[in-house]
Amino acid sequence: MQQIRGYLYVAVQFACVGALLLTGPAVPPSLPAVLLLVVSVLLGLWAVLSMGLGRFRISPFLHPSGRLHRRGPYRFIRHPMYLALLMATFASVAGDFSPVRICVWLLLLSVLLQKLRMEETLLAGRHAEYATYAATTRRILPFLY
Repeated sequence: MQQIRGYLYVAVQFACVGALLLTGPAVPPSLPAVLLLVVSVLLGLWAVLSMGLGRFRISPFLHPSGRLHRRGPYRFIRHPMYLALLMATFASVAGDFSPVRICVWLLLLSVLLQKLRMEETLLAGRHAEYATYAATTRRILPFLY
């Protein structure tokens, strides 16, 4: 059941991102939204490069030879790629706002929060030091959450 739920999270995540891309411009029309998009892309790249290419997964299920990462943005938050995705999609919504698009973004936020909780449960089960790491970093927003 857990595996089905994990893949369902991924499917809904992709559906939300696809819906946002299909209902608005690929590049937001306002400068603040473009800047947020650029920052989100840089954060995502930093996270991927600090983890190592091919070491991350889109699903919440852990890489078979995965280890606990504490470099790069992982020193500050436990899920920088989720934050990067939320920032990029928020930039898209802010650049071309509609009630439907904000609802889709809120659904994406909800799904990613559920997905990261599942991932954290799996990480805590595999890595004894995860509890200490979690106590010293925030989930997704530095200094807040």
